[in-house]
Order: sequence, then structure tokens, then C-alpha cells
Amino acid sequence: MAPSGNRIEAFLADRGYDADAIREEIVAAGVEAVIPARSNRRNPAPHDREKCR
Repeated sequence: MAPSGNRIEAFLADRGYDADAIREEIVAAGVEAVIPARSNRRNPAPHDREKCR
């Protein structure tokens, strides 16, 4: 995707930010959450592995 001005398109974070409340805030802002799921999460949320690299 081409950058669109000053708008944030994705929020890249480590596993420490894998919480439902954080993910909900990011999605509500219209931003893609690129956060790997913690190993103990029952229902891991998908994330873009390429962006994570």
C-alpha cells in the first residue's frame, strides 16, 4: 500500500501489547494491528507476518 499522507496505517508492536482492549482501540482508530499473539492466548488473533519482519 502506498502511504497516504500523515495517516498511520499499521501499529506494529511486540507480544507485550497483545491485549483485547489494546487491539480494540487500534481497530477503532482505523489502524491495522500487527501484534503477534501471546503463546497462552486461547484464540490467537491473526497478524501480518511479513509486516512483522
